[in-house]
Amino acid sequence: MVEDISKFPFLKPIKDNWKVLLEDYRRINNQLMPWHEVEIYNRGWDIFGLIHKDYHIKENQMLVPNTTEIIKQIPFLYMAGFSILRGSTKIYPHNGYTGEVFRCHTGLSCPEDCFIQIGEHKQYWKDGEQFVFDDTQLHSAENNSDKDRVVFIVDFYKDKYETQ
Repeated sequence: MVEDISKFPFLKPIKDNWKVLLEDYRRINNQLMPWHEVEIYNRGWDIFGLIHKDYHIKENQMLVPNTTEIIKQIPFLYMAGFSILRGSTKIYPHNGYTGEVFRCHTGLSCPEDCFIQIGEHKQYWKDGEQFVFDDTQLHSAENNSDKDRVVFIVDFYKDKYETQ
């Protein structure tokens, strides 16, 4: 199940600047790292992290200055970065690590036939579109195309957001 995106107006700078993020991604797409949990996917899942568990990865942020300036506008961040699913990649059903955050996906380059299954809900990614979900819900993903799917992901603290 996805959340009502209108409850999260502070995510608008990412949505409004998704093409800027895509341009930054194109500059670093040869510097990606494979997702470390190789047992939960069948092949190409790569990332480029900017914030991980509140830690700012300065060396990566310097490579994408426009994206870094955009995410500075987003409060309550726990994690931020680019996530790439190569063509024919499947991420098997799994749960996230912490119930403390919501996760937002913003589509940057999303071929048709790419989706995330959150519980019983199937959500297709679209360029420039966002959705928010609770990462602790069982979810899986598929890219059934022959092109890369690129999204920008941010996790933000639920409790800090909810007290605003």
